[in-house]
Amino acid sequence: MNKRKLTLTLSTALPITFVLGVALGAIPTGVVLQKQNNALKAQNNSLLVQIKQLREQNKLDQDNQKSLNAQNQRLQIMIKDLQETNLSNKDFSASLDALANELNSGKNTEEIIKNVGYKQLKTPLLSFKNSLKEKINMLSDSLNDQLQNNNVLKQDTKNIIKDSINKGKDLLKSINENTFSDIESTKESLEKIIKSQNIFLIQITNALELMSSQLNKNLEQVKENTQNIKTRNKQIRSLIEQGNSTLNFYLEKIVELKNALINFKNSNFDNLQNLPSIKSIKDSIAQVSSFFDTKQVIISELLKTSQNKLASINLENDFESPLSTYNLENVNQIFEQILSKYEQIRNNIIKLYNDENTKQSNELFTQNQLVKNLQSQKQQTDEQIATLSQSKSELEANIAAIKNDLMTNLGTMLDNQISSLSGIEDTIRSSSVNEAESLANRLKTRINALMDLKNKYTAENYTQTFAPTVQQALSSAQEVIEEYKKNILDPLKAEYQKTLANLNSTKEQLSSTQFQLNVKHQELATVQSNLTSIQNELSQSKNFLETTKASLKSAQSELKQINSEVSNNKNQVKSAYDAIKSVLDNLKTKARTFLAEVDQNLDVSLLNNALREEVPAFNSKNSLGQMQLSVKKVIDLSEKLNNAFVLAVEQNYVLKAQNQQQNINSLQKSKDQLENNIKTLNQTKYLFTNNLSTDVASVSREYQLRKTAAIKIKDSAQAKGLNVANMNTLLSLNELSNPGSNFEKQIDFVKKYSQRIADLTNESVKLQNLIIDKSKTELNFSSENLKQKNRKIEQLKQQIKNDVSKDLIKSLEKQKNQYLKQYQEEAQKLKDLTTKYTKFKNIILNSNIYKNARKKVSDSEGEHFGSNTPATGYTDFVNDKEEYGKYFNQFNSGEVPQRVFVINKINVLPVNKYGFEFKFKIYYIDDKEQDEFEKVKEKEITISADDFKFKKERVFKLSNRVNQVEGGSQVSEELVVIKRIDNGKFEFTNVLGTSFRSHSQGLETFDPYSSKAFYNIPVYAQNPMINVQEVK
Repeated sequence: MNKRKLTLTLSTALPITFVLGVALGAIPTGVVLQKQNNALKAQNNSLLVQIKQLREQNKLDQDNQKSLNAQNQRLQIMIKDLQETNLSNKDFSASLDALANELNSGKNTEEIIKNVGYKQLKTPLLSFKNSLKEKINMLSDSLNDQLQNNNVLKQDTKNIIKDSINKGKDLLKSINENTFSDIESTKESLEKIIKSQNIFLIQITNALELMSSQLNKNLEQVKENTQNIKTRNKQIRSLIEQGNSTLNFYLEKIVELKNALINFKNSNFDNLQNLPSIKSIKDSIAQVSSFFDTKQVIISELLKTSQNKLASINLENDFESPLSTYNLENVNQIFEQILSKYEQIRNNIIKLYNDENTKQSNELFTQNQLVKNLQSQKQQTDEQIATLSQSKSELEANIAAIKNDLMTNLGTMLDNQISSLSGIEDTIRSSSVNEAESLANRLKTRINALMDLKNKYTAENYTQTFAPTVQQALSSAQEVIEEYKKNILDPLKAEYQKTLANLNSTKEQLSSTQFQLNVKHQELATVQSNLTSIQNELSQSKNFLETTKASLKSAQSELKQINSEVSNNKNQVKSAYDAIKSVLDNLKTKARTFLAEVDQNLDVSLLNNALREEVPAFNSKNSLGQMQLSVKKVIDLSEKLNNAFVLAVEQNYVLKAQNQQQNINSLQKSKDQLENNIKTLNQTKYLFTNNLSTDVASVSREYQLRKTAAIKIKDSAQAKGLNVANMNTLLSLNELSNPGSNFEKQIDFVKKYSQRIADLTNESVKLQNLIIDKSKTELNFSSENLKQKNRKIEQLKQQIKNDVSKDLIKSLEKQKNQYLKQYQEEAQKLKDLTTKYTKFKNIILNSNIYKNARKKVSDSEGEHFGSNTPATGYTDFVNDKEEYGKYFNQFNSGEVPQRVFVINKINVLPVNKYGFEFKFKIYYIDDKEQDEFEKVKEKEITISADDFKFKKERVFKLSNRVNQVEGGSQVSEELVVIKRIDNGKFEFTNVLGTSFRSHSQGLETFDPYSSKAFYNIPVYAQNPMINVQEVK
C-alpha cells in the first residue's frame, strides 16, 4: 500500500509536529468511542425497560380481553334466556278470551254463568295464575344471577335490573293476593294481573336493550385492546431491532478498526528508519487483529441469536420468554478491550513517527538555510549577467521601441482626452442651462487646441509642446465642468424645494378646510336632530292637551247628568269632583315640567297666573248645590289652565323653531363658504399638479442626458484602468415607473431622479478629475522613462567603446553557467525538502488536535461562554474544571477560571527514567504567527526528580492573552501540567482556562436549569501543544 493510503488511515488524538495527518480518517479516538459506548449502554438498558413495560401492558390487555369475551358470552346467554321466557298475551286460554268477550258484551253474571259455567272458567284461570308465577320467578332468578355475577354491567343497567326484579316481586304479590272465588272477583283480579304483567314486560324489554348495549360496548373494547396489542408489538419489535442495531454498530466499528490495523500492517512506513520498532508494531498488529476476529465472531453470534429469537417468538401470546440473548455489560467490556488494544498500537505508531519527525525537522531547517544562501548568490549573479549581456543592437532596438511606445502612448492619451472632453461638451450643449452654449464653446476651444496638437510634437520635444497644451486644456475643462455643475444643479434643487414646500402648504390648508367642513356638517345634523325632537315633544303635548279637554268635557257632561238625574246624590258629586281634581293635578304637573324646560325669552305669565289660582276644597257637609258649584269651579279652573298651557306650548314651539332656523341658516352659510374655499384650494392643487407633471417630464429628460454623458465618461475612465464601480452602480439603477397622475408618486419621482442626477454629476466630476490626474501621471511617467532610457543609452554607448567588456562578458558567462549548475542541483534538493516540509506542515495544521482545538462544539453545561467550545477528544466538560482549574491560581492570585478545557495529553518515557534531571522541549502552534516557517514554537523546560517528592505535578505557562469583547474582556491562559505517572513516564497535559470580566452589570444571561451565568463568547485554543521531545 502506498504512503498516501497510510496518511489517510493513520489517526491521532495525540498531535505531533510533522507526520500525523488526519488521524484514522473518520474513526474517532478511543475516548470518543468510549463515550459512545457508555451512551449506547444506557440507551440499551432503557430499551429493555421499555420492552418489558410494553409486554406487561399487552399481557394486561389480553387478560382484560379474555374477561370481556367471557362476560359477553354470559350476556348473550342471558339475553337468549330472557327472550325465550318473556311473558305474552298469548298465554290466555280460549276460556279467558270467552270470559273477556262475555264481560265486554254487557251481560250480567247469571247469563255468563249460564252460558260458560263458573267451574269451567275457574280451572283455566288458576292454571294461568300458576304458569304466570312460574315464569316470573324464572325471570327474576335469571336477572338476579346476572346482577350478582356479571361485573361488566354499568350502574344504570344494574339499577334497571333491580327495578325489574322488584316489579316481578310486586307482580307475584299481586297474583297471590288475587282471588277467583266468584265472577266479580275474577274480573277485578284479571284486570290487575294484566296491568302488572304489562308493566313487567316493559321493564324486561328495557333491561334487554341495556344488556345489548353493554354487549356492543364490550365488543368495541375488545377490538380496541386488539389494536393496542398490535401497535405495541410493532413498538416492541422496533425497540428490539434498535437494540440489535447497537450490536451492528459495534461490529461496524470493529471492522473499521481492524481495517485500520491492516492498513498499518501493509504500509511500508516511508521515511522511517527504526526497523526493529516497525517489526514490533507489525507483530502487535497481527496479534490484535486475531483478537478482533475472535470478538467479532462472538458479537456476530449474539446478534444472530437475538434476531432468530425475535423471529420465532409470538409477541401476541408469549409474554414470559426473554427477547435478548446477550449481556450488554459483557458486550460493552469486549468493545472496551478492543478500543484499549487499538489505542495502544496507535500510540506506538505515533511515537515512532514523532521520533522520525524530530530528525526530519532538524534536517529541514538546516537545508532551508542553505537554500536561502544559494538563492542569494544566484540573485546576485543573475543581476550581473543581466546587466552585462546586453548588446549594442538590443540597446538601439530598445531606444527605437521606447520612442515608438512614447509616441503611441501620447497619441492614445490625447485621443482619450479629446473623446472625454467631447462627451462633456455634448452634455453641456444639450442641457437647458442659460450659459450652456458659452460653456460648451469654451470647452470646444480647448478640444480644438488638443486636436491641433496631434501633428506638433515629437518624442524629443514633447515636454515643450505636448505637456503644457494638455495641462491647460484639462484645467480649463475642469473650470467649465464646475460652472456647469453649479448652474444646472443648484437652480434645479432650489426650484424643487420651492415646489415641494408649496405643495405641502396646499395639502395642509386643504386638510384643515376639510376638517372644518366636517365639523359644520356635524353641527347641522345635531341641530336638525334637536328640531325633530322638539316637534315630537310638541306633538305629544298637543295629544295630552286634547286628552285633557276631552276629560273636561266628559266631566261637564257627567256633572250635567248628575244635576239632571240624581240631584240629591252627593256621592256621585264627590266622585266627579275627585276625577276632575285628578285631571287638574296632572295638568299642573305637566305645566310645571314645561316651565322648567322652557326658553327664558318666552312670556309664561298667563300660565303662571293659572297655576297660582287655588282649587276650591270639597266639603262633604255642604249642600248639593254648593258641592256642584265646587265641581264647576274646578272644571273652569282646569279649562283656564289648559288654555294657558296650550298657548305657552305653541309659543315655545314657534320660538324654538325660529332659533333652530337661524342656526341652520348660519351653518349653511359656513358650509357654502368652506365649499368655495375647497374649490379654490383644488384649483391651486390642480395648478401645482400640472407644474409637477412638467417637472416630472423635465427631470426625466435631464436624467437621460446626464446618464448618456456619464456612460461616455465611464468608458474613458475604464479605458485608463480606473475604478468605475460606483458609476456602474449608479448606471445600473432601474428606470422608475411612470407615476401617472398620483400626486405623492410624482413628488417621489422628481425627488429620486433629482438625487440620481446629482449623484451622476458628482461621480462624473470625480471620474473626470481622476482621468485628468491619471493623464498627468502617465505624462510624467513617460517623460521620466524617456529620460532614463536616454541616460541608459549614453552609458551603454560608452561601455561598448571599451573592448575589455567583451572578455568580461565571456568570463561572467562561464561563471554564470557554473553558478547555474550549482543552483539547479541545490534547487532540486530544496524542492525535495520543501515537498517533505509542506507535507509535514500540512499534516500538523490539518491534524485533529489543531482543528478540534479551534473547532467549537455544543456544550450545554451550566456556566459557559456560549454554545460553542473546543473538543479534541480529551475534553470533559464536567470534570476538567474540577481536576485542572486549581493549577491556574499559581499565576493569577488564587483565582480559578470560569471554564477549563483539556486540549491535549502526551505521555513521554525518558531514555533514563531513573535520572535526576530531565530536559524537554514542548512544541506548540502559534495561531497568530503569519510566517508558515515560524508557526511552530518551542518551550524548553527542566524538571528535577526532587520536584515530585512533595507534590505530584509541575505547571508551566504557554501563553496569556486578553481579548476585548462586547461589554467586557475575555482573559485566557494556556498551561502545561506535568505529572509523574506509572513506570517512570511523564504525562504532559495542555489545559485552556478562560474567564469573562464584565465592565457593566446586566450583560450576562442565566441558564434556566442551573441559574449560572451565560456569556455568548466563543472559546478556542490559540496555542495548542502538539509534541514533547526529550533533550539529550
